[in-house]
Amino acid sequence: MQGLRAVTLVPSANPVAVGSNVTLSLNESVPITVGLWLFGSSTLIMWYNEDILTGSSHQEGIDFDINTYQLTLTSVTLKRSGLYALDALKPNKTNIEFLLEVQEPVSNISTTVSGTSLVEFNDSVSFTCSANGTPMWFSWKNGSSTVINEGRVQLGNNGRSLVISGVTQYDSGPFSCMVANNISSQQNGPRDPTISPDKSTYTSGSSITLTCSAASNPVASFYWKFNGTLLNVNGPVFELTNTFQNLSGQYTCIAQNMVTLRYAAVTKVIQVIDPVSAVAVNSSGNLVEDMPFNLTCNAVGPVDSIQWLKDGVHLDPIHGITFSSDNTTLYFSHLIQSDDGLYQCTASNAVSSMTSKAYTLLVNYGPINTTASGFGSTAVGANVADGPILATAPVSQNQSGAYTCMAFNSVTAKSNNGSVMLTVLGNVDYIQWMKNGAVVFPNDEITFSIDNLTLSFNNLSIDDDGLYQCEAINPVSNMTSAAYNLMVNYGPWNTVIHGPNMTQTGSTVTLNCTADSYPESLYSWYYNNSWVGQGAVYITKAFSLSGSKIYTCLAFNNITGLNSSSALALTVIEAIVTVNLTASPLIPLAYQSMMLTCNVKGPFNNLRWLRNNQTFQPSNGVTFSADNTTLSFSSLKTADDGRYQCVATNALQEYTSQPYDLLVIFGPQSVQVIVHPGIPPVLTCLALSQPPAVYNWILNSNTIVGNQSSIEIPINSILGSNYTCVAKNPLTGVTIYTSQVINNPNAAGIVKASVALTTLLVLLLPVLEEYF
Repeated sequence: MQGLRAVTLVPSANPVAVGSNVTLSLNESVPITVGLWLFGSSTLIMWYNEDILTGSSHQEGIDFDINTYQLTLTSVTLKRSGLYALDALKPNKTNIEFLLEVQEPVSNISTTVSGTSLVEFNDSVSFTCSANGTPMWFSWKNGSSTVINEGRVQLGNNGRSLVISGVTQYDSGPFSCMVANNISSQQNGPRDPTISPDKSTYTSGSSITLTCSAASNPVASFYWKFNGTLLNVNGPVFELTNTFQNLSGQYTCIAQNMVTLRYAAVTKVIQVIDPVSAVAVNSSGNLVEDMPFNLTCNAVGPVDSIQWLKDGVHLDPIHGITFSSDNTTLYFSHLIQSDDGLYQCTASNAVSSMTSKAYTLLVNYGPINTTASGFGSTAVGANVADGPILATAPVSQNQSGAYTCMAFNSVTAKSNNGSVMLTVLGNVDYIQWMKNGAVVFPNDEITFSIDNLTLSFNNLSIDDDGLYQCEAINPVSNMTSAAYNLMVNYGPWNTVIHGPNMTQTGSTVTLNCTADSYPESLYSWYYNNSWVGQGAVYITKAFSLSGSKIYTCLAFNNITGLNSSSALALTVIEAIVTVNLTASPLIPLAYQSMMLTCNVKGPFNNLRWLRNNQTFQPSNGVTFSADNTTLSFSSLKTADDGRYQCVATNALQEYTSQPYDLLVIFGPQSVQVIVHPGIPPVLTCLALSQPPAVYNWILNSNTIVGNQSSIEIPINSILGSNYTCVAKNPLTGVTIYTSQVINNPNAAGIVKASVALTTLLVLLLPVLEEYF
């Protein structure tokens, strides 16, 4: 037989510690289409093609990678020690074994001593060391020197005991026991001293309790130091009350084993800090646009950090805004109108944080964009007035010209001008009004003064929007004013929230609010009457709980001062989290029953089944449970092969499981031998089987001569030879046989499978058992 060569199993570690993970891998990449992982004589994993089956010994914590054939064991126990084997069946046969050893780390070392008050040269002393772990090796040290088994120093019980006869002053210790195995080592205590709690920073005036612990047998004694000075404090607990800053420093706990006289120390740094007691924002500079300006954070108490807020939001350096190196001062290089806002600073240290009251910054600016308005033209003798206001006496023609308004800001000390041209016409016989170029006539809503100089709207509506002009006419001329664009401010009306009225947990929803309004409305959003956002579009957070949620949009027109609202009831249903299929039993054997179960995590309204992406209905031999979650086959047949999925539906969408590819395991059946004449002749064995059968050829009932479907017959043994084909399904375990006696090398024939004779079985069984 030809098999895999020079392939071994390589562990990620061996031996391994209890509770750790280990991976067994092949040292080179080879194809294995059919194979098994064994632990002892029990099957862990079997795979054929891309299907994976778990055996009787499979447990939680065993993972298999079908791409690399790696076997990973997680959180191993001592019971996982043993012989592991990878048994490759196809395309080549081989068996690779590996002995894994799981060991328990060394722990719980303790030492006993027969006595400590000894007389030099007269007394003897004995030490005994014990520990947990598998396996263990023991050794001893006197101080830093290794104890050697010689003379008056004797080691016994595999190193667990140490006896010193006739002690001298050089035997005063401290003595320590070292215990080790392949994965760990430990020295008897005290060891691993710790001070709890982990907290290291405290507020002035608070009480502090420090507790020291160490692994030691017998229990260690404890004493304490502060900044290297020994304190009159014994025991594992050290208490401080009404602390203040000068008690900050290094606190050291020293643990000592009074038997071995060994000691170990641990140091913890404690800080006692006064809290921040007051914070205020002060200003310097002129609150004028384009001028520099500073805000300073003044805090009482020690400060580790200062953060600035604008309108309640953390403020970072941006164009025109910088901070001092310690963040105490906020610099505006040149104020702009968008710097307006409420400014606060937060001063923090390790034990406290305090935020100042808000400083209202309002930038003084302007005047800018000064405009002058009024009648572009008027008749001789008319009065001119407009606000902020220039009123004239009745005008004459020589008063035509540019009229300039100068605006002055006493804080910024700046001024700005705007001009308007006034044309005084000769006597006017007639004035008419036009809207969008068409003559306007009086109606129920529009009236004119007696001289037509004034057009009055009794009740403005949006239909009045348009370009208005007046035309003055006399017998010798006419003149039309510049257009006045009338835009009526209105609304908000017809406020509507656009968005879904149903969603599911884990999802977000985008809501869009619209309203009829001029100018465009400002929008605010409320959830259960609490403000949550602003702007026309609001995106909710991902919902974690189901139920009804009420969202309200409030539209506000800052010119009309009016508002309008709309509410949306959003129903949140619990989402379907996962949908997957499980099969029972795992191996689908022909003529056996089988169930596919649809496991849905989350509520659903409907469940249906698909086969090969088509809706699947119950039929003869295939039934569904009352709730459709289980599909049952009473007797599997190859016609049931296919790709199965279940689809769970809630009020919003469908969720489809990953496919389960059902391939019914059967055979071998209808075994036959085909003789191919030639030199040399070839025998081919064929059988119907899923997965494909494993073949072996036996010559004259006692010699295995091949493990493939076809074999060549040696010329010197053609006539009279009895060749038996053995076909076995590696999953069903079914084995069938057929034989071919070669009498004529040029004859070709087909011999169908038949029930093997009892005598043939008796002859073949020893050979087959050895192989399988």
